[in-house]
Amino acid sequence: AWYMVLDEPVGADSDSALSEIKQSLKQYDALCVFDNVWGEAYEELIRYAMELDKEIYTVPRMIDVGVNQTRLTHFDDIPVLYMESFRLTWWDAILKRGLDLVVALAALAVAALPMAVIAVCIRLDSPGPIIYRQERYTKGKKVFRIMKFRTMVVDAEKLTGPTFAQKDDPRITRVGRLLRRCRLDELPQIYNILRGDMSLVGPRPERPFFVEQFEK
Repeated sequence: AWYMVLDEPVGADSDSALSEIKQSLKQYDALCVFDNVWGEAYEELIRYAMELDKEIYTVPRMIDVGVNQTRLTHFDDIPVLYMESFRLTWWDAILKRGLDLVVALAALAVAALPMAVIAVCIRLDSPGPIIYRQERYTKGKKVFRIMKFRTMVVDAEKLTGPTFAQKDDPRITRVGRLLRRCRLDELPQIYNILRGDMSLVGPRPERPFFVEQFEK
């Protein structure tokens, strides 16, 4: 492996040096950061190396002690924390996908009858489609359409635009209020898991509109 070892002081005021380091890091397999990098420069370099999926060696600091997927090792004679690549191995990915399929199919078999009852209740409660589809981001900001049981009146965001639901939201239907309280409105997402849009274990897929706000 090719290691990028930082042996010159780098701080928050070293903007040009920081930019050069980040550009050079792309051609290396691992980043080695010792006690000569501090402050925001340290945090930015570690975050950037993680985004590039690089291995990381760093002198243990209090902020790093609780970081998952780390182990104590040595780089030459210096004790360092070693952070492996955060990407799943191909075998981990196969196991994770297999677990998703098995559990989702079992859940679908168990939930089929309750979902049919819920569909009838939604139809009787208010006019409009039973299933509500909404654009969300999955891995790599790929857009997919998440599926839920409709819990609001049709065109609920026509006047307000994208917004979070609030307590006692008048847009929520009577059946929708019960479904939300019991989280039953999310049962159709079993189909999204079977398609590979989502996983049983993973970050919440958020709407593109809100992702842009969070990034700002």
